[in-house]
Amino acid sequence: MKIKIYRVMIALITGICVIAGLYINVFGNRWPSGSRDILVSSGNNTRSVKKDTGNFKKINIDTQIFDVSISAGTGYSYVYTCSDDRMVPEVNLADGVLTVKQKEEFQISPFGWMGHNKAALSVTVPSGVQLDSIEISGSVGDTKITGVSSDSIKVDGSVGDVDVTDSAAGRLVCDSSVGDCTVTDSTVGSCRIDTSKGEIN
Repeated sequence: MKIKIYRVMIALITGICVIAGLYINVFGNRWPSGSRDILVSSGNNTRSVKKDTGNFKKINIDTQIFDVSISAGTGYSYVYTCSDDRMVPEVNLADGVLTVKQKEEFQISPFGWMGHNKAALSVTVPSGVQLDSIEISGSVGDTKITGVSSDSIKVDGSVGDVDVTDSAAGRLVCDSSVGDCTVTDSTVGSCRIDTSKGEIN
């Protein structure tokens, strides 16, 4: 009986720690003040932008809310879809580096995000191209890397799954607070995967 009680207590404490970590990482260390926007349902305000670009060797993505996909295709391009104008990212290509960063910092309303607010980014590179690096940092959103070769791949996220499929990397680093990390049919020189709450496959 005592063992069962201890197990319940440990599970309860673990759950509280996970929830506290999510709140701090995603919602901030306090409820948003008037100086920050709160994302709620934005209705039918969806914006979608697609653009072909020049070639690049590095990809740097830094966002708060985005599902990110990087895949092999026939050329260099990106497309993003946002259901709220405040989610629209700044995209810059200079010196062979594609940089994507959300313009504003904001707090995330769980009701808005779980409801209608969505954002997705897809980056395409030509099949067979060897990139120097891919770095993705985000608070909320899934990451998928498919058919891409890079000297290094680094994904750092708070909430979301990470899937690397049919890809190659000299070094792969994946850090996630909550979410599964899956590597399938890929060649990796060295690998470090850490997730606080999720499966590693």
